[in-house]
Amino acid sequence: KKTGKAKITVTLAGGDTSEITVKVQSSVVKTKSVKLASKKLTMKKGEKLTLEPIVNPITSPDKVKFVTSDKKVVKVTGKGVMTAVKAGTAKITVTVGAKKVICNVRVTE
Repeated sequence: KKTGKAKITVTLAGGDTSEITVKVQSSVVKTKSVKLASKKLTMKKGEKLTLEPIVNPITSPDKVKFVTSDKKVVKVTGKGVMTAVKAGTAKITVTVGAKKVICNVRVTE
């Protein structure tokens, strides 16, 4: 309800303690960037790979969306699991909020 910083202290049964500072914001955290480990991939027909985008900040409430430019070459699920269907090339667009990144996928036989 209120903005500012709060300190949280955790004390274990053995007596050890640890402290962290938490920043409380009044507005929703917006996605600043989205990245992929690799923007170019080569897959073999029938192979499956999962795209795991790196969203900054990790507390972003925006949903991750995956879209393929050619379903006949590479299919992609809402969780980023790609399946190579046939030889060719396709682009997988990963969108988080207003940010996006594209992965170029080449499928070989």
